[in-house]
Amino acid sequence: MFVVGCSRSGTTLVQSLLATSDRLLALPETNRLYAVADDLDRRRFGHVGGVRRVLRDRLRGLYNRAGLTRKFDWSKNVDKLPQALGDEVRRRGLGRERSIARIYTQFGEMLDAVAGDRRWVEKSPQNIFVLDLIERHFAQPQFVHIVRSPLDNIASLVDAARKYSTFGERFGGANGLVKAVRYYNRALSCSVARRGADGHLILRYEALAADVDRHLRRLEAFLGLPADSLHPVYDTTDIVKDHEVWKRNSRAIRPAPSKAHEVFTAEQIAYVERHALDPDRWFPV
Repeated sequence: MFVVGCSRSGTTLVQSLLATSDRLLALPETNRLYAVADDLDRRRFGHVGGVRRVLRDRLRGLYNRAGLTRKFDWSKNVDKLPQALGDEVRRRGLGRERSIARIYTQFGEMLDAVAGDRRWVEKSPQNIFVLDLIERHFAQPQFVHIVRSPLDNIASLVDAARKYSTFGERFGGANGLVKAVRYYNRALSCSVARRGADGHLILRYEALAADVDRHLRRLEAFLGLPADSLHPVYDTTDIVKDHEVWKRNSRAIRPAPSKAHEVFTAEQIAYVERHALDPDRWFPV
């Protein structure tokens, strides 16, 4: 199963809650499945740039829809994979691969081997942008989406971009706010498109953090877990990697304070309020 959503929306909280079940194996982010998308920027931000860029992205998207990828290599950044998965990649001698179906099959086989008799839980937020590919290549996948209010989520993206290079690459610079709003809107639109669909459970971060026990029961029912098998524990010890310092905290579960008025000017707040989609239209708290 997969935990997805806009980055900085609360996916780590959901993963921490799922990790409390002895029937589930919740791993740190793998960041592999969305890496097959040759048109990832279009998926994340919409069409940006000139005509040549738009045409290039469309051609790359056609290549992906044909079941192929141009750039995927299992051996690239293997040290950033969860250790158990990295060991499987090395043991199998995996490297460059062009078939998306084959990549996803290899991924599932390796996580099955690591998980044993448990079900594995993959939490890479940007998989939200390749739901179509995951749905095509995995048998009856289940997805837990997390949706956060736009002003708070976008402020967290921009704040992270000022502190951490992995976010700065996406949301840094003069156009960082514009890109963060586009990114949020694209991620939310992916969840909206699956509203009411089989195999998809969509949670609001604000409601989850305010009443975690009620939402644990929803998660148990959705996943077919025994009642009271999930527990309200936010502990990231086993589900984050050493370099993910923005996640390394264990704390009581409660709604995170907004960073908007620390990060944005009044003009920037007004921009977000004008241009960001309102999740309350589809997923009221």
